[in-house]
Amino acid sequence: MEQVTNLKRRRTDQRFDMLSSQIADASNESVIIYGADTRIVYWNHASQRLYGRPITEVVGKLSQEVFGVLSGGPDWGELRAGGSWQGLTQRTWSDNTPILADVRVQALRDERGLITHFVEHGAAADARIVEGHAPTAYKDWIAVWSIDTTGAAALLEQIERIGDHGLTAVDPSLIAEHLRISDINVAASKLFAGGTSPSAMIGRSAYRYWPQKHRDKLLQLSIEVLSAPQSEKPFKTVEAGTDILSVWRANRDQPNLISSSVTGSWNDPESYWDLAASEQRYRNLINNVPLPVWQVDARIMSDVIHRLMANGVSDIDAHLNEQPDLVRFASEAVVVTEVNDSAMRLFRGTSREDFLQSVAYLFSATPEAAVRVVKAHFSATRNYSEEMKIRAFDGELRDVLFYVTFPQIPEKLDKTLIMMIDVTEQRRIEQQLRKIESDFAHAARVSALGELVTSIAHEVRQPLSVIVTDADTGLRWLSRDEPNVPKVRAIISRIMENAHRANEVIRRIKDMAVKTDPVRSMVDVNDIIREAVLLVRSESQAHSISITTRLADCLPEIMGDRVQLQQVIVNLLINSIQAISINLRASRLITVETTLGSGNEVSFTVRDTGGGIPGDDMERIFDGFFSSKSDGMGMGLAICRSIITDHGGSISARNDGDLGAIFLVTLPLPSDFDASPGHLVPH
Repeated sequence: MEQVTNLKRRRTDQRFDMLSSQIADASNESVIIYGADTRIVYWNHASQRLYGRPITEVVGKLSQEVFGVLSGGPDWGELRAGGSWQGLTQRTWSDNTPILADVRVQALRDERGLITHFVEHGAAADARIVEGHAPTAYKDWIAVWSIDTTGAAALLEQIERIGDHGLTAVDPSLIAEHLRISDINVAASKLFAGGTSPSAMIGRSAYRYWPQKHRDKLLQLSIEVLSAPQSEKPFKTVEAGTDILSVWRANRDQPNLISSSVTGSWNDPESYWDLAASEQRYRNLINNVPLPVWQVDARIMSDVIHRLMANGVSDIDAHLNEQPDLVRFASEAVVVTEVNDSAMRLFRGTSREDFLQSVAYLFSATPEAAVRVVKAHFSATRNYSEEMKIRAFDGELRDVLFYVTFPQIPEKLDKTLIMMIDVTEQRRIEQQLRKIESDFAHAARVSALGELVTSIAHEVRQPLSVIVTDADTGLRWLSRDEPNVPKVRAIISRIMENAHRANEVIRRIKDMAVKTDPVRSMVDVNDIIREAVLLVRSESQAHSISITTRLADCLPEIMGDRVQLQQVIVNLLINSIQAISINLRASRLITVETTLGSGNEVSFTVRDTGGGIPGDDMERIFDGFFSSKSDGMGMGLAICRSIITDHGGSISARNDGDLGAIFLVTLPLPSDFDASPGHLVPH
């Protein structure tokens, strides 16, 4: 069977090779087909014309064997992981004449997902082109950018308006990312933009796509041109090694539109090829990351922070309270310079240019998150993360985990990375689980009340009986010829007292029976225990069981849900009553005790004389649907653990020898709790 399968695959591969070679020969582009081992298996006639080598000379060889080790080209590791690669690569003609090629490579896979071939499409991308000259002419090359400086001018005005933030002088880097490309020639695109089409470059940062080693000089020249009167057409130029840098204003009627150029010699273009290849690899890396990624230039904010520190600002919270506009300035001045496809999908975007703007849109749904990011930046934190909401471009709100990594010297300070993880679906599922847990907890409360129905009836019947008796007595006193008003007044007071008592019993029952969403507030654990003991008092008395309490004085309040915590205590008390009743112990006692722990926590224990928990059951008593009772659901203690865990506490059980069981519950105090004696008030 395996031999037949392998034979079919070989025939399929042969048909593929035949068909692909026919398609490749029909293409005007260079088409090179590599095997899974990255050796050349075919290249078409256009490849022969482009590289001057016949197919017989290259078949079976690796790319570097044909073009040289330093030729650059596809990153096979990225190709195997991401499936595609695109960029510039330096190759050679058969006589070793340099050729700059623009190539794109795609991995092909079989039905099992295994890579079978790599297909490369390529074309000449001669960066020597100067408009009007033939591609084969060995001339110097010139890269030209037309730049819109409107944003830079507006930023300079904004900096002047918030000069009290410490920006006493203008740092050139502050306006760098606000110089936007309005046009670009082919050479600039090929050498410094990874071959991106000129039309796609419109609106992007000119500073980012200038030659890296000349950026600061070109920026300074641009500022000089911008500083000249708008009625003039200044032309600034400077030599930088073998390159010539120029910046000028071409039109007085458009003073915010300037041009810049770099003219270089064809004799030494390798550094620019290296830069273009490096930038392309970096962009490929970001785009192949499966998480949404933004590259952000936050240098302007770094400069503000350094100046604030130099001016003696150490408390950023106080400073932001005094200068709230600083956060808005940061959101508008810090700009996105690169974004990957995952980020575009998360925000429902279609055009990459829509994302290359200020970071304000990232914080539109959670403005306070921008404040926390500024604080993290000020504190020199390397990484910062939080959960927040974002608003996609179609208006939908999403829950995300937000991560930002700030660059540190000697890293490139213009590359701050932001990543997000979409947890919207996870939070929706968690909300559903919380609802299910709430429903279970409500069902357990109702079940507990069902077990106490006899005791509850007694608790209500007793004060009602007293009310009826007192009312009858009061009527008789009023029916006398001389009504005894003082006696009737005393009787009415007793009626009111018992009515309130019955009402309290009904309120406690209602609190446990009514289905409501959990509400956290500051609560007194001692008070909750007292109410729980009252709820089960009649049940314990019916089984001749005594409940004693040892409640600590000066016990601080905790943050919790009163009804849920009362449910835990009632459940533990009912379990103890049932354990004592079943075991027919001579000692029939339940003790509830509260203490203030040493680790900023409140603890309470429920101790009984019911004989304890069997050893085999100790590890399972908090598991759902486990019960030692034949008619038990096994959800009581599981729900108790869920409630206590949700409150940030813990619950555990152990045996007190063979006397009985001890349940220990700990609950955390608020983070701002002051344990000094003056702040502990007796109840």
